Amino acid sequence: MTIKMYTTPQWYIVKALRAHMKQTREEDEDFKRRSSQCLKNTLRNESQRVHHCQGSISAKEVKINLEKHLNRLPTPPKLYYDGHVDNDGQFVNPKAKEVKVKLEPHNWDYIV
Repeated sequence: MTIKMYTTPQWYIVKALRAHMKQTREEDEDFKRRSSQCLKNTLRNESQRVHHCQGSISAKEVKINLEKHLNRLPTPPKLYYDGHVDNDGQFVNPKAKEVKVKLEPHNWDYIV
């Protein structure tokens, strides 16, 4: 087995475009403001973020797979549960469990 080592970065975008993007990040005040706000939002309260555990599978694909498995449209709580519970049946975080509990009392029979 041969391992190829790169000594220079592999460019996935044109260098001129990358340079323009870098310049924008450094000079554009509106970009700096929005970027700063995004960072604050991300760091503000980690427990409020609801992560999912479906990886690169989109919610639409999860819905299609559930439809095939259940032979009907999945209810919103079932779709949410399958996207936010790991293989051991544990929610990815407390916020995900809290949202699921709020979804359960509703009557979802119209979807069946």
